[in-house]
Amino acid sequence: QLDNTQVAVAASSFAAGEDGSVDITLRDANDNDVEEDRTRDLVVKMIPSSTTETSRTFASTDDSSASGTGGAVRIAWSPTALKHVVSFNIPAAGEYRVAVYLGGERVGGTSASNAEFTVTAGDPDASATSVVGAGSTSATANSPASFHVVAADRYGNRRTSAHATITPAVHVSVTVPGSTFGACGAVDVVQSPTIVWNSARERYDVSYTPT
Repeated sequence: QLDNTQVAVAASSFAAGEDGSVDITLRDANDNDVEEDRTRDLVVKMIPSSTTETSRTFASTDDSSASGTGGAVRIAWSPTALKHVVSFNIPAAGEYRVAVYLGGERVGGTSASNAEFTVTAGDPDASATSVVGAGSTSATANSPASFHVVAADRYGNRRTSAHATITPAVHVSVTVPGSTFGACGAVDVVQSPTIVWNSARERYDVSYTPT
């Protein structure tokens, strides 16, 4: 019984799609280390704490050849450190716990806090970010208008906090119907709409006043 198996995640948090690692030291109830390669018998799972319809467990038994897209969990033996090193790359944001199985039986690491980690949304990606709100399609001259930017990373994970260095660049173009500048009307670009991060709604609020 490898009851004292140690599981140590390299960090407490990773961005979605970022490479991470876990050190696994197989250890019995008498604190004797198993100093041999047991890669063929090991299965490592990253189990989400959430049980929503979109939550998913990532495991070393998955067919995950495309790192960073479908998720990847791989086990390797370190002959110098005499431990197993698990590399992973998870695209889905959430909180995870590392579960280790040897020969189909779960070993150690069931309650240790260092067997847990969080995957957060990565950098905002324009292709996954959405714009919502009435002010994105229509507005009244000299009246305040607004809409919202919901930022998400390339995997579709919605950001729950403002990015430290990346802020949406928003340009509002107003078309005036029936103008003499052609069928599409004249275009007046509002140069400086106000952009504010709304922490309660986890989005950017954009406001402007067309003239």
